[in-house]
Amino acid sequence: MRFLAFFKNPLFLSILGITALCLAVWFGGAYIAFGNPPTPLSAMARLVIIMVLLVLWGLNNLRIQMKQKNQSDNLIEDINKESAQVAPDNSASAEESAALQARFNEALSTIKTLRFGEKGKKRTVYELPWYLVIGPPGAGKTTLLANSGLQFPLKEKFGLKGIGGVGGTRNCDWWFTNEAVMIDTAGRYTTQDSDAEVDRSAWQNFLKLLKKHRPRRAINGVVVAISISELLMLSRTERTQHADTIRSRIQELVSYFEIEFPVYFMITKCDLIAGFTEYFEDLGQSDREQVWGITFPYEEQAANRNYADYFSSEFLALAKRLNDRLIWRMHHERDTKRLAKIENFPVQFEQLKDVLDAFVQEIFAENRYQKPPALRGVYFTSGTQEGSPIDRVLSSLSSHYGINVQSLAAPPGQGKSFFINRLLREIMFPEAGIVGLNRGFERKLKVIRAISISLMAVFTLATIGVWASSLIQNKRLMSEVTEKISEHETAVQASFGSNYDMEKVDAVLKPLDEATQIYTELSAPWLSSLGMYDGSVPESATKAYYSGLQQYYIPALAYRLQTILTTTKDDEELYNALRVYLMLGDKSRLEPEALTRWFSDDWLQEYQGKAALQGELKGFLADALTHGYQPINYNTVVLEQARNKAREVPIERRIYNQIRNHPEYSRLIDLELEVGRSLKAAFNDTSNGSRLKVPFLFTKAGYDKLDLSKDSDLVRKFASEQWVVGTETTEDFTDKDIENIAEKVKKLYLAEYTETWKSALTTLRVKSFANMNDARNILKTLTSTTDSPLVRFLNIASNQTSLTPRLAQLASKSNAANSNSAAIGGAVAALQENALPPTQVDKEFSKLHDLIDTNALENVVRKLESLSELLEGFALSPSQQAAAFDFAKGRFQGAGDDPIRGLLVESNQSPNPLKGWLGAIADESWKVVLGNSKAHLNQAWNSRVYQPFKASLGSRYPFSGASGDVALADFTEFFKPGGIEESFIKEFLTPFISTSKNWSPKSLNGRSIGISGAALTQIKRADTIRKVFFRKDASAASVDFTLTPTRMDSSVRRFELRFGETRVRYSHGPKLPVSLSWPGEGDNSIRLLFEDINETLRDANYTGDWALFKVLDSATVKKANQANTFFATFDVEGRKVDYQIKANSFLNPFQSSWMRLYSCPTSL
Repeated sequence: MRFLAFFKNPLFLSILGITALCLAVWFGGAYIAFGNPPTPLSAMARLVIIMVLLVLWGLNNLRIQMKQKNQSDNLIEDINKESAQVAPDNSASAEESAALQARFNEALSTIKTLRFGEKGKKRTVYELPWYLVIGPPGAGKTTLLANSGLQFPLKEKFGLKGIGGVGGTRNCDWWFTNEAVMIDTAGRYTTQDSDAEVDRSAWQNFLKLLKKHRPRRAINGVVVAISISELLMLSRTERTQHADTIRSRIQELVSYFEIEFPVYFMITKCDLIAGFTEYFEDLGQSDREQVWGITFPYEEQAANRNYADYFSSEFLALAKRLNDRLIWRMHHERDTKRLAKIENFPVQFEQLKDVLDAFVQEIFAENRYQKPPALRGVYFTSGTQEGSPIDRVLSSLSSHYGINVQSLAAPPGQGKSFFINRLLREIMFPEAGIVGLNRGFERKLKVIRAISISLMAVFTLATIGVWASSLIQNKRLMSEVTEKISEHETAVQASFGSNYDMEKVDAVLKPLDEATQIYTELSAPWLSSLGMYDGSVPESATKAYYSGLQQYYIPALAYRLQTILTTTKDDEELYNALRVYLMLGDKSRLEPEALTRWFSDDWLQEYQGKAALQGELKGFLADALTHGYQPINYNTVVLEQARNKAREVPIERRIYNQIRNHPEYSRLIDLELEVGRSLKAAFNDTSNGSRLKVPFLFTKAGYDKLDLSKDSDLVRKFASEQWVVGTETTEDFTDKDIENIAEKVKKLYLAEYTETWKSALTTLRVKSFANMNDARNILKTLTSTTDSPLVRFLNIASNQTSLTPRLAQLASKSNAANSNSAAIGGAVAALQENALPPTQVDKEFSKLHDLIDTNALENVVRKLESLSELLEGFALSPSQQAAAFDFAKGRFQGAGDDPIRGLLVESNQSPNPLKGWLGAIADESWKVVLGNSKAHLNQAWNSRVYQPFKASLGSRYPFSGASGDVALADFTEFFKPGGIEESFIKEFLTPFISTSKNWSPKSLNGRSIGISGAALTQIKRADTIRKVFFRKDASAASVDFTLTPTRMDSSVRRFELRFGETRVRYSHGPKLPVSLSWPGEGDNSIRLLFEDINETLRDANYTGDWALFKVLDSATVKKANQANTFFATFDVEGRKVDYQIKANSFLNPFQSSWMRLYSCPTSL
């Protein structure tokens, strides 16, 4: 056990741990590399780390010892302070109380300097287990402790007795042993026979102190000591009161400390049991130190504690063991009196069972209100043999038979302690740790411990994970670099040769570039700090990448420039490419921004739609310029040819091109952003934004910044770039030359300035109006007082094209500064004399400037507002379409001025592009108005014309081949003059169509209402029907005609045509005309009758108002020379007769086919 205890010693484990850690540092440090390049830890570095670890370990041990000492000292000091604050017992004199206080303080001072325990296991008083010993007065608690055989460090100074407590522990004895601190309550705090309130307050202050300084385990257990004499001599009621009091005190401690501690129930003064001394007299020292009693199994759960049953069975087992030893003990005893006591002792012991059973049950039984105290055992002890033994057998006989029995005499001899020493040393003190913990404090500790363990676990797992992932990641990264190098080599072998195709160059360099980024993207310095990073890998990849740039990329750039120099036909492109080519071979001429800009523009055109490729090529170029490259060797043939071509371009053109392409002047100003989002709401950009992005060079700010005077440094600078064309040694410009060049450059500049703004102004088109709401919204945008895109754009254009101050502007400023007319006149004359001459740009856009300066634009906005109000009025009217129709009808009828007309007039008077915009706005508005008018017209036509025609005419003869006939009344009502059809035409259509010759829609401002040709054809046919049938009587349809026979079959003797009551006969006689009118009087049915020579009759009958037309439909009709005459052959069963039919109008009414061609249109 001692051997195992050595290995469990915390100091040994601590030494073992620090030794293992130092060994790990010493041997493991040689295998872990740090830094860049990675270097293993040196022996000196490892020794320094080990020394730091040892110092930290030593300091931590010192901290722990200091903490333990401070805890002990603080506990003792607080006990001392608390005792001084409590008032002395009234029963004691002031001198006696002072003496007790002084003695107690002296004892505490001595304890602070002591270490308790055996050698090698010294502990402070704080670290020792603490026990409370409670029991009624005279229970033998003090005797038990004094005769326990324990070592008392204060024995020499204070004697073998407890230290009397003061304050909260007055009338208590403190026993300081090497194994534990025992506080003997002397019975007072169990029974509380004296001043209860004072005792309770002082005692609770002391308990509070213990709980404060020993928060986890304020005490390690409670010893309940009660003498056997009290158990046997007290009545049942008194024993019950004792049991309740003890249980109540134990529960108070449990509740206050919030822990569950073991309770050791000691029955003292067992020597008072008759025969005890004689029975055990033969025991030696070691036998007397053994434990005599019952140790209960430790059950943490209160529900498992069945103390009564276990005690009963184990008590009988103890009694049995006494009986088993009885024969042996009697065999060795010669004194007959003593022999009788020995023989009777087991019986005496068994007689205790019922009393002890009941007492244990009352203290430790479970009830519905409280958990039972944790009874650890019931033990029998004897500290010294004093007093007269109690004979339970004789007492029972005396009470039963009335026999007077004399008390037994106390046994002679010196007192010895029985069954105490090993009970304390081997049962109680080793179990000091089984006491429960403070639940509240433990909850806090659990939370703290859980958080600490979690953080440690997370940190440990994170450390392991980071190291493992770093190792895995580093291997993966190395593998990726190797893979990229392989891809590079494969690309070189497969596709790269003398052909410097940039896509092939990209395929070769991209793997190398990606290899250099593998470590960069993953923060290599951070990996290096973990000892897992090999810096030589990315360094090699970087070298390979820059070598590849020099070997493949730079020659490819030169090849591209040479290709352009030999193929381009554009002078500007030639010069710029030549300039960059020379930079690539002469670092003294290098301008990184110019070179990057040229290649970026070239790749944008060459590899359009390949944004990834362009980005990669730009990255290569940036890396080459940053790292540096070896200048190229010029192709002298290509260079000389290019310079010869460049020298053919006038110098002013070369200088101007350089100015125009300069980054400061070539940056684009987006007019759409300048105007605002409203621009897109009203206008379409026909150039998709290209013309609205104006280079800064062609703005007023650019013009003001650009110095093209004879003293211009800019012109001189670009004129000095003769190294590009190779004439720097042959050309030397004088000041006059520079002045002439500057003037020519300025002309080129102003010409392009003019064209740029012309393009910007003409690229905008007014959006098409999809409908009335769209038109209203666009007009609202155009007439906005704060955000009109039309006004803003024109103002911007005017400002940007007014390069020199205009006289009107100067005069306006002068008028504001002068108040009298004479001064104003003089100022204007002075301005006219000193005004700068307008530039070409000012002249080109002078009309636009006049529009702005004279506030004429405000009149334009008012015209637009009038038009907007007109359309808003349509929207607010009960019927938008009807209102639009009335307006359109009025315009076609020539009703006065209107907003559309006014806008057209304003358009004709305005300069471009405003002229086109206003014309388009007027046209689009007129289009929307006519569209709404057409919708209203169709709606009216459908309800007033088409639906009546469809209901009564459309599906009947003669307008269809149906058997049903059109009623003459319906026909008349629809077609008569002033009827349904004609009244609609006059009311709605007359202003919109022309009927002079060929019927056609009228047009106004280039637009008609949109009546279709098919609809006009039907309207014209309706007019023809009206003229034919209502020529004689406007209120009734009628047709006059004559019938004249021309030929009849020879087999026919007689032909007769019955038309109502009229008979038309022919019998091969004179051919006389017969005049008829349709409709006839009465019945309009017709019968055709043929009578043969043999008097056989053949006939055909036709009924209805339209019978005449049906007869003609069945006949064979031939045209005659005259329009109003035709020939008809009537045929009934093969018998034929020919008649000439002549109408009284040149419009032949009997051609029903043209009537059937009439179909009332559903819409116009």
